[in-house]
Amino acid sequence: MFGFTKTSKSGGYTLIELAVVMIVVGLIITPLMTLYNNNKKKEILDTQTVHMNEVLRTLGEYRVMYGHYPCPASLTAAPGTAEYGHESDCTDTSIAPGGCAGGLCVKNSVRTVTLVDGSTINPRVRIGAVPFRALGLDDTSSYDGYSARMVYAVTEILTDKASFNAAAGGVDIVDGQAVAKTILPVAGSGHFVLISMGPNKAGAYSRDGVLQNDCPGNTTLENLNCSTDGDAIFRATAYSEANNENHFDDTVQYFARTDVSPWELVPDGPGGPMIHATLLATGGVGVKVAADSNFTEAVIIQGDARARDGAKAQSYCVDGNITASGCMSPTLIAGDPAMGGGMVCPIGQYMVGVRNGQVECVDEIVQKCPAGEVMTGVNADRTIKCEKDKTCQSETVTTICNEEKTLPKASNGATYTIYSGANYSRKYTCKDGSWIPNNAGTGECTCQTATETRENRACGTGFETGNTYTQTRNKICPAGTWTSWSPSSGNGAATCTCVNTSQRRTVSCPANYTGTHIQERSWTCTGANTGQWGSWATVSNTCACEDKTEGPTGISCPSGYTGSIQRKRTFSCASNSWSAWEEVSNTCVCKPAAETKTGACPAGYEGSVKLTRSFLCPSATWSDWTEVPGSNTCTLIPPVVCTWVAPPGGGVTESTRRGSTVGATCDCGGSGSCNRSAGGGMYTNYSGCNCK
Repeated sequence: MFGFTKTSKSGGYTLIELAVVMIVVGLIITPLMTLYNNNKKKEILDTQTVHMNEVLRTLGEYRVMYGHYPCPASLTAAPGTAEYGHESDCTDTSIAPGGCAGGLCVKNSVRTVTLVDGSTINPRVRIGAVPFRALGLDDTSSYDGYSARMVYAVTEILTDKASFNAAAGGVDIVDGQAVAKTILPVAGSGHFVLISMGPNKAGAYSRDGVLQNDCPGNTTLENLNCSTDGDAIFRATAYSEANNENHFDDTVQYFARTDVSPWELVPDGPGGPMIHATLLATGGVGVKVAADSNFTEAVIIQGDARARDGAKAQSYCVDGNITASGCMSPTLIAGDPAMGGGMVCPIGQYMVGVRNGQVECVDEIVQKCPAGEVMTGVNADRTIKCEKDKTCQSETVTTICNEEKTLPKASNGATYTIYSGANYSRKYTCKDGSWIPNNAGTGECTCQTATETRENRACGTGFETGNTYTQTRNKICPAGTWTSWSPSSGNGAATCTCVNTSQRRTVSCPANYTGTHIQERSWTCTGANTGQWGSWATVSNTCACEDKTEGPTGISCPSGYTGSIQRKRTFSCASNSWSAWEEVSNTCVCKPAAETKTGACPAGYEGSVKLTRSFLCPSATWSDWTEVPGSNTCTLIPPVVCTWVAPPGGGVTESTRRGSTVGATCDCGGSGSCNRSAGGGMYTNYSGCNCK
């Protein structure tokens, strides 16, 4: 007979089986990791898109409201300082084109612009951070998706209402070709550019105002967006993660004037500068060209309308409402008061406007903000400054534990945490008048005790190889917290058998020493399952001191000088100390310079004055600040004068005069009787008169 023997394998896996398992696990994990990375990138880009769009929107609103753009803030100002997020002074020309100071840089435009007075300039472009305080934004909106400050560069003459000209932009945007070409309708005509330096953060500044990574060399595509040299040229091209000079991960948004104005300035017109209709030939503006023709088109003018020989009209109307209620007769402005014309209010009343073709008069002028806005200050023209009320009102929310909780009334930026159930909590932030949840919440509505176990924990060094132990921890209610894992290590576990052993390590030599320092310590068993480490002891030490020289290294020249200073120093083992720095060469040369700033007027005056000072050579000192001739616009603030005003309604006519005369000056805020002459030795007396 033939015998058969059945064989079997004891527990365990072959190397081939383990390899197959690892391959399968890798095939599963790889797409999951790719999906996670893609989702993370999308989240970053979504955040960046929201922030950039918010800044672009508010820049446009700022220009519409104030007639100019804000000046950039400092890129290096630390949070909490006065400069953080605040505009710099774009009228300060102390930073020369191609230079940087205080987190701001200046470049010249490649474009030549003709000013109103006929002179030509290459506009200066100032580069810095987003002035989020001037735009009314939280600082979070001024950062890109990589937590770096976005770069904001703007043409300086477009930051002042007096010099603003939409056709005078100085920023140029070019493509990524080998010979770069402008992508603007007119090279160098951009108003401003907003840049995120991308994930590599080349040339980007952190939340603390610290440079993250140096700007790459001028052979790379990204160099134009962070270099401080050259003209005001920036690049916008296709995204590329190529590991060479074609790498480009910046995000660039810009604004440039592309429309053609129907008007142009003629500096040398008859009698002086005048505005000329440029689209007259195409019918863009309705103009009366013959004695019997009619005005069939409307001419819309933003600002003042002026005519050399007078402007004639039967009535003036608001746009879209050519009715009796929307129009007024010119006699209301220049007519004879005796014939019912002219802008005249009764004594003691004030004109506030024109309504339904008649002068509107009130007893008291009260300035107040529109509904939904609050007063935040007073403008230079003494009108009140209003902003959207960003206060969050009290609000009731329902938690996932099905409990109603109340969020309190709070100021913008305040945070509040609600608690519900056993240990559930959720944080909210007040943002622009609305309570916004920060996250989905943490914790549980109902807490249940539980025990977790971790098995097969390696006993570690000092115990027999292969020994393992088990750890447990318990959940505590209602807090929902867990106790520490017990035991914390294999030392003392019943399943860990102690064995004596030792360890060695290499320790670095002290500063200015070379060699090797080796230490050893022993593990001694104190019981069958416990042990302890002894102190480290030196086995060998070859560390030895070595005299050396540091430098030459370069340092900057003193303020007002150009060049550099080279110096060196030596370390002596005998004294175990460095010598003082010794100057090797000095090429510093004094360079005369000048700077300007805007100064405040004395108390009781309004306006401003420009000051200048010079850096003098060879004394290397600054001169005193002196006033720039013709720059002083300080004027005395007129005092507030109050007069007695009679109350509405009639008074009592008597032969006796009571109180003060209506219209006489008085101390503001007072009240009492007043009178006015009724003729023939009689007076009309009033009670409840006010001094205002």
